[in-house]
Amino acid sequence: MRPIVSGTSLLAQDFLESLLGRYARVYPEPDTIAVATQWSKWHFSLLLPPVVAAIVVAQHELPVDLSDTAIVLSEDGRAEAFRLSGPGHGIDADDVPDCLRRLIDGHLAPLIAALAAASKAPEKVLWSNAGNVLESILKECETWAPPGHSTLIDANRLLTHRSHADGARNFLFEPVRYVAHGNETIRRRKVCCLRYRIPSLNLCKSCPLAFLKTNPKGEIRS
Repeated sequence: MRPIVSGTSLLAQDFLESLLGRYARVYPEPDTIAVATQWSKWHFSLLLPPVVAAIVVAQHELPVDLSDTAIVLSEDGRAEAFRLSGPGHGIDADDVPDCLRRLIDGHLAPLIAALAAASKAPEKVLWSNAGNVLESILKECETWAPPGHSTLIDANRLLTHRSHADGARNFLFEPVRYVAHGNETIRRRKVCCLRYRIPSLNLCKSCPLAFLKTNPKGEIRS
């Protein structure tokens, strides 16, 4: 039987460090910070697509506050599935901003703070990982709902506004940019996920380092 832990258990530094230690064994030459960012990418890629799509397209909010969530763990310490406390509920289109804010404040923000404390990974990198996933989801949602749909407009404000409606800083602001590269338009992350610090991994396809030069000592510079 796969182990199941409460969502709030991820906020305990010792426990989170143990999970990251298990996940580090996946790599021949692990780097603690890079391992944490890769762990977060798995978590966000599993959590955000169904939750955000449910809010934006189906107008349905799922209970994903860490206190309402149980995590099914893989053998290597990653999230493999989530068990929620209930089926959630329908929402009005006007409720979308509040639902997304609850997702941020109840799950993303506390988990990112805990990950940063446990691994010393920069919070801006972890937020960028979440934002990168969010941007991909909203692009996909545009194929299901008209681009001018009010819920899409509200959700996309997370990517285009530096602050939330109450003035609080929006850490999901502009996670990716689309830049001209020859005859192509390239999707590029604004902040690198640091996977280059694990020698066995290639750069991701939207890595900003692909646009930088490397000097003879192997140091990255612009």
